Amino acid sequence: MTDPDREKDRPAVPSSDSLIIHAIDEMPLRVVLACTFVAFFFVWGGVNNLIKLFGHDLTSLEINYGLISGTLASIATPIIIWRVKRRRR
Repeated sequence: MTDPDREKDRPAVPSSDSLIIHAIDEMPLRVVLACTFVAFFFVWGGVNNLIKLFGHDLTSLEINYGLISGTLASIATPIIIWRVKRRRR
């Protein structure tokens, strides 16, 4: 079985949250811009495909929902990254 003394001496494994936060802390500006670019196209394509999945023609819609949601995602991504970088330690 497990020995409590060995469990006590084992180093703590960092959680995935701390790994993600560490990666965000080390991001230079060009990586943040690349994440913004990827977020825009990921959300834009995802929303457009969901609209197609439910049987609507994209040209029949008055508002381009994919473009709006992609723009919102590209605005929110650097803000979230900036907030994580500037958090209290």
